[in-house]
Amino acid sequence: MREFLTTGDLARLSYYTTERIRQLWNDGLIPAELINPGGKQLRFEKTQRLQDWCAEKRKQRTPRPRPIDNQTWWKLVDRKRELEKLVGPYEMSWTGEEMIEIVGQKPTRMNLELRLMQIEIEAMEAKAAQLRRAESDHLA
Repeated sequence: MREFLTTGDLARLSYYTTERIRQLWNDGLIPAELINPGGKQLRFEKTQRLQDWCAEKRKQRTPRPRPIDNQTWWKLVDRKRELEKLVGPYEMSWTGEEMIEIVGQKPTRMNLELRLMQIEIEAMEAKAAQLRRAESDHLA
């Protein structure tokens, strides 16, 4: 295990960019000591104080949401259209508490619109399965 942290390590730990970490270092705002003064790369001594600083900065910042993947979005839209043919028009609404729960599920990994679309499709698929079962029970 390394006994130092790089600007990339600090960026991952604090949700800053490596460029911002360099700016903070140049401004003297990072509580750390270099283990290679005058070296080509910035390598910081791995101390609890530095890790606490990163954790504090991480709490103050939230990761940027990833943009919606266009291909994924259109696959979901197509699937929703197919399900609407089976189920009919389908509207979903959420309470404030449900929205908070949804947002809390995958805040760093997924755009909210994409997550809501997935939840709506899951509900429509359940409804379509219900209709299929009812239809097969009726035929039997």
